[in-house]
Amino acid sequence: MKTVLRVAPRLTADRGMGEPISLGASLVAGKKPPPEVTLFLMQDHQTAFDYSDWYEGSRDPEMKKVVGRWLCVLLRAHQQIEEELLYPAAAKALGDDELIKEAEREHAEARKVLEQAEAQLAKGKLPDEAMQQLRTLVQQHVEEEEGELFPRLRETDLDLHLLGAQLLARRLELLWELTGRSSKHELKETGKMPIDTEEARRMFVAGLRDMHATAAQGREMIERQVDRLEHYPQVEARLRAHLEAKKAQTKVLEEQLEELGESNSSLKDLAMKTAGNISAMLSSGADDEIHKNSLALSGLTQFSISSLESLITIGTAADLPQAVKELQKSLAEERSMAAWLAGNLRGLVVMHLQRRSEGKPASH
Repeated sequence: MKTVLRVAPRLTADRGMGEPISLGASLVAGKKPPPEVTLFLMQDHQTAFDYSDWYEGSRDPEMKKVVGRWLCVLLRAHQQIEEELLYPAAAKALGDDELIKEAEREHAEARKVLEQAEAQLAKGKLPDEAMQQLRTLVQQHVEEEEGELFPRLRETDLDLHLLGAQLLARRLELLWELTGRSSKHELKETGKMPIDTEEARRMFVAGLRDMHATAAQGREMIERQVDRLEHYPQVEARLRAHLEAKKAQTKVLEEQLEELGESNSSLKDLAMKTAGNISAMLSSGADDEIHKNSLALSGLTQFSISSLESLITIGTAADLPQAVKELQKSLAEERSMAAWLAGNLRGLVVMHLQRRSEGKPASH
């Protein structure tokens, strides 16, 4: 008896926001605040890599074909919304046509390989080589967008939430077209979800206080490590850069809370209390402190990312666009640090083991 395989598309445009067609429908119906465009596209990038990992890791040929088709659809929609809406707006806001031309050139190069993959899938073949090439090209493109274009866009006066809404709505149309679905009977206007702005502001202040304590905790952790890493110069350099970002983040949070009527003394009390917890953790077991502290920093960074994502959603509902814009900058730095840790933790652990195996000081 043949088993019917049922697997739903893993299209997760933004954490906690749902599959893009559902997310787009909710946005159009007024049920969700529009996403900030760079964060939305960064999650789209991650979804593409999820699909690629899924394709490469699958041992079922039929499943690989299904996942390959989903990936092709996702990339086509992604490229089109960027070319139609993001790049023209970015070129105007930045006054930099060369950066956009390079991005469009990369899109064209990737599209050729994408077409090869689609042609092989249409013939029932597995486009393994094309998928590998496509991942390499997408990786290079993503590094340039997330490392250069997106940070520069966040420094402009461009309304990134309005642009995010426009891109998401257009992608909704494209996903329906590319998957052969009809929107005529699947989307209904239901009226906006009622949100009390004042209640959102109260939640935002509470969240800012917690985020300030978390930032102080991270700063305490990094300050305790950064002067004790003479055997790990690359780690020291990255942590010093992150420490400066943490200091700037703490200052911004304090300024935002002051504007919202929060006292500075209560913030310091909460920060000292949380810093005490991290101090206790870091003061024991010096023999493996590099390994332990790296894991602790990784966990704290992921917690900060989740906290900032939540705050951005609440701040949007509270109608605090400038505060949200500053938090988006902090989120970009935390995500960058998380990516660095993910890429370097294994090497750091290996280096730590080597030094210990050679009888050399490994804790500093």
